[in-house]
Amino acid sequence: MLTAIRGLPGQRRLRVEVVNQLSELLERRRFTPVSARVAFFDDDGPRGGVAIRCALTVRPKRGPTIRVEHTARTHSAAFNGGLAILRRQLKRHVQRRRRRARYPTRWAPSVTRDRPRATGLDSDWTKGSSHTLRPH
Repeated sequence: MLTAIRGLPGQRRLRVEVVNQLSELLERRRFTPVSARVAFFDDDGPRGGVAIRCALTVRPKRGPTIRVEHTARTHSAAFNGGLAILRRQLKRHVQRRRRRARYPTRWAPSVTRDRPRATGLDSDWTKGSSHTLRPH
């Protein structure tokens, strides 16, 4: 997994923490993404306040990209809040995948396999008054 971190100049300890926590979360959920991106933005600049925004983007092999954001006073608090949101999103993703595996869709051809296709009707099959195919 390729992990890109932007917006943390000179904070090596926080970078290591971000990579460790993100990879631990993805391993625990058995979720193998193609790439993960963590970006930090300071919306207020040097004025301070609740302005540090953390955006987490995870791109899976299949399916839509998962992107979450969280704003807090510090870089680590913004990342922890974003990670909590990502944890919930991944939980829903895994539950959806399990639900689809548990209850597969029913296909119409398995129900009507004895009938010929509507495009290539044989001469001995006609459409009856009840709109069903039957031999005449």
